[in-house]
Amino acid sequence: MKDRHGRRHERVQLEGTLRLLVESDRGFLFGSGEIMDLSPAGCAIRVRNAAIEAGMSGRIDVAIAGVKLSLPIVTRWVRPDKNEWIVGCAFDDLSTENHRAVHELLSETTEIVI
Repeated sequence: MKDRHGRRHERVQLEGTLRLLVESDRGFLFGSGEIMDLSPAGCAIRVRNAAIEAGMSGRIDVAIAGVKLSLPIVTRWVRPDKNEWIVGCAFDDLSTENHRAVHELLSETTEIVI
């Protein structure tokens, strides 16, 4: 079942820092910023690179609550937000270990919020 935004999974709001690396027609693009929310299927991030567009493949290196992960992503949408951009990302072929780590983070964050 999908929510009102068309998502299959509930997103959990959280805070963490990240570095983004995606491939474009002009080469690799880098960005830094924060992770805003997380679900089993993806995340929303805030970055400071205007060249990031929907449909780019890459990865995010993220630190959340002392946990560091490197996750493969595909950018799905980009929205301007003042001098930064909010980017919706879908996870792209996560390893079993990364799936487990994301689910553990979601469980821990949900327990803290409740």
